Amino acid sequence: MHSLSFIMLAAFCTVLSILATPLVMHRKCLTQLILCFILLLFALPSLALPHQQQAMNSQIVFIRDFSGNNSDLYQLDLSTSVSIQLTDVLDQYFTRYVESADCNVNRQSIIFAAGGNLYSVGFNGADVTPLVYVSDFVSPRWNANGDGIFVSAREFPSRYQDFYKANVDGSNVVLLRADGFNYNSLTLAPSGERIAATFYDEGMYGIIIMNTDGTLPTRMIETSDYIEAATWSPDGQKIAFASNRDGMLNIYTIRPDGSDVQQITSNSGNNLYPVWSQDGQWLAFSSDRDGVGYQIYIMNLNTTAVQRITGSEFENSDNFPQCWIGSYTPSTPTPIPTNTPTSTPT
Repeated sequence: MHSLSFIMLAAFCTVLSILATPLVMHRKCLTQLILCFILLLFALPSLALPHQQQAMNSQIVFIRDFSGNNSDLYQLDLSTSVSIQLTDVLDQYFTRYVESADCNVNRQSIIFAAGGNLYSVGFNGADVTPLVYVSDFVSPRWNANGDGIFVSAREFPSRYQDFYKANVDGSNVVLLRADGFNYNSLTLAPSGERIAATFYDEGMYGIIIMNTDGTLPTRMIETSDYIEAATWSPDGQKIAFASNRDGMLNIYTIRPDGSDVQQITSNSGNNLYPVWSQDGQWLAFSSDRDGVGYQIYIMNLNTTAVQRITGSEFENSDNFPQCWIGSYTPSTPTPIPTNTPTSTPT
């Protein structure tokens, strides 16, 4: 039911109740009054439905970092440019920083790491729940069914970040792989059968792919150049990541077999933290290209057009996308041309 119809029905019921007051014992009038308020009860859930659907519009969940003093999760609706703050970790958890996050659309929930702890929060900031503490959680990721998580964590006294799984409530933490080097960002294949992770090992960076139980690891790329923030495309054909292999930090894609490295961004700034839209047609990323801190941009991968989505109110902070809810169709795009992606040797 549309809001105008609801208002008209409510007004009618109000007038009817006023008229019925001196005739409350009149059976016909009383019956009409009861029927009217029954209709109102049925109208309330349908009135709330558009607000529930609005929460599933194309939105980007990102970390807003205030010059290293503290950071929190925010959610930006691309159709309205309205942002909301999801967490206040300094007040809620007595820690300063949110380190990483991942979204699950089916559960309408975000899992995030802050100060070594693991937490979940509903879309729009509802139901913040502490889950578990190990020592140093990094890059929590939902499993394919949404009933468990994968995480990179450093458990004291180890100095390495190893690969773990846990129940969705953070219980039953199980070590899956410990290789004596650091696993950083994790990303799950759309099939749910494999997982990729960036790693650091004795001066070398790379991306490793393995089964979700930690078996059959394969190093798909290994280099002395810095690599971070790997993320699998929705069709499973590519993995996006950030690297300084050409001097500045830029976004690249690579196929899971290690072939066909493509440079996606190319400008005078640093570009990092790539995140795919759910339809795979867009990439969100963070860049300092405008000289006002790290702001969030989105690129149409078909046209390579780029537009900035964080406004001037975010210029006092650095902003890093974590996950993208939904597809994106710009109503009035204002693209900024960029260079066409180029092939880069591995």
